[in-house]
Amino acid sequence: TEKPADAAAPVTTVSSTGVLGAGMFNKEAIELQFTAEDGVNGSGVESIHYRWNQGAWLVASGPVAVTQDGSYRLDYYSEDMAGNVEAIQSVEFAIDRMAPGPALELQGTKGAADWYISSVNAVLTATDSTSGVGKLEYQVSTVSDTTYGAWKPYQLPVTLSDGMHEVAYKATDKAGNESSVQKKAVKVDTMKPVVSVLANGQPLELGRTFE
Repeated sequence: TEKPADAAAPVTTVSSTGVLGAGMFNKEAIELQFTAEDGVNGSGVESIHYRWNQGAWLVASGPVAVTQDGSYRLDYYSEDMAGNVEAIQSVEFAIDRMAPGPALELQGTKGAADWYISSVNAVLTATDSTSGVGKLEYQVSTVSDTTYGAWKPYQLPVTLSDGMHEVAYKATDKAGNESSVQKKAVKVDTMKPVVSVLANGQPLELGRTFE
């Protein structure tokens, strides 16, 4: 019996050790594996082709490791021995292994010896070039209460009043990478000193005489 002509293109699938899809982020390097099927009556798969971000086409000869941080668009297709070419398929994903960088800005009036002589607004920011910043969190302790308590989500500037404080803060990106905890001491004293003059051990008052 003569084998039917092969008029159908092969079908390619790609599997991954990570997650694939638009908006999906991997916290570590991943490995891709291409497979193609040409059907029971097919002529057999000749080759599998792929490219990154619309660059040059490459031939898949085994697993493909993706190790660099960044956003990727993967295009791929197969060709069989009869010359049938599959329509190009595409998938997007990203790798983000780097934690975000949090930063603390203190807004207030500086006095001497690192003291602030006005209340202070603690403003938190963070940057993450791949997946973006997911959340900022902070804790504040004081000399009288050195326990930080639970982490609080940062939404608005945190106002610090008189006292000696320590602000702890961290950032987490959308891929789930968490920065190390940063800490900053903040000293605030908005009260002006009061001068008292004593005469013979008694407060000196205007118009008062002493014998």
